Amino acid sequence: MPVRHRRLAAASLLVLALVAACADDGSGDVDSGSNGSGPVVAHPDRGDGSGTDALIEGPVTLSGGCLLVGDFPVVWPYGTTWDAQAQAVLLSDGQVVALGDRVSGGGGYPYLSDLGTDLAEPLADCPSNKYGEVAMFNAGEQITVTK
Repeated sequence: MPVRHRRLAAASLLVLALVAACADDGSGDVDSGSNGSGPVVAHPDRGDGSGTDALIEGPVTLSGGCLLVGDFPVVWPYGTTWDAQAQAVLLSDGQVVALGDRVSGGGGYPYLSDLGTDLAEPLADCPSNKYGEVAMFNAGEQITVTK
């Protein structure tokens, strides 16, 4: 192999190695089940203040890269994000939900198939319950956190 081709091959390998290193930033973000903030799947907008009347309640766990409330994959209120370093959910009002904390708030339990693509797609590979339902807090819901 001529020297020029070896240099080109070595440079190509170096670029690939740098791209791979930059892709893993070590932040601990979990991409599975996410629509932009680690494993948190949240409403894309504030909504109109309406919602459903079911009580969503249970401990928050992380399973298969997905957040669950009880046995249900969860859609969080608008503005909810993930703190990769603390491995915790950050609610829009500043509350921190650690794994194992109990949460409660208003919402509903739709079937995954009834959700729009922006919410259903990130939850598609999450562990499912025997009902095939998702815990979905109302978009503007205030959540109670119990440590």
